[in-house]
Amino acid sequence: MPLQVTFVRHAQSVNNALWSSGGTPAARVDDPELTPLGWQQARHLAAHLARNGVRYTHLFSSLMLRAVQTGHCIAEQLNMPLIGWLEMHELGGMYMQQEPDGACLPRSGQTRAFFARYFPRLVLPDSVTEAGWWNRPFEGEAERYARAQRVWQEICAACAREEHWLMVTHSGFLNVLFCAMLSVASESATWFRFDNASLTEVVVACAFVEVRRVNDTSFLPPELRS
Repeated sequence: MPLQVTFVRHAQSVNNALWSSGGTPAARVDDPELTPLGWQQARHLAAHLARNGVRYTHLFSSLMLRAVQTGHCIAEQLNMPLIGWLEMHELGGMYMQQEPDGACLPRSGQTRAFFARYFPRLVLPDSVTEAGWWNRPFEGEAERYARAQRVWQEICAACAREEHWLMVTHSGFLNVLFCAMLSVASESATWFRFDNASLTEVVVACAFVEVRRVNDTSFLPPELRS
């Protein structure tokens, strides 16, 4: 059996709710938490994954707070470690948008001590320190596509393993990752929809890739979909 990967978009964040209500970039948060709706989505998602009869072997997450919060809910339900994967972050990295010129000012991301205090199941890369995990300039478009290609190459390198990975990440990054998977230019007009807490599943064999489902939120009650 080839490698199976289920991509999970994080549950609703404060910024997601902001965009839905017509907010502006000036009001965005650099590392938003889940909203009350997002926490409900995360708990429903985790319960669904725990009862669907699938044996997941690895659980990975972006280190952005909304992804870690979603992933930690899953880790607790599945009794698994949550493995931080630095390159699964959202497009641009950690930044705040400055008014009025719109300049993107980098931020550090959460510290090792913060993660250890609030997320005991999270396994961090050694590169995460008390200075945070980002501390770099805003990520440009070419860098995004190159990063997605690296992540996809790491996934493909595991194609012969009989494993099932869960990967908690972000809508924008999933779009660029799918462009890398399909060899579509990242600046194309291609856009895939990934709702909050949605599941997208692919089978990665050494000779082919099979997309089994995209943006599945059928396990969420209608009132919890966003």
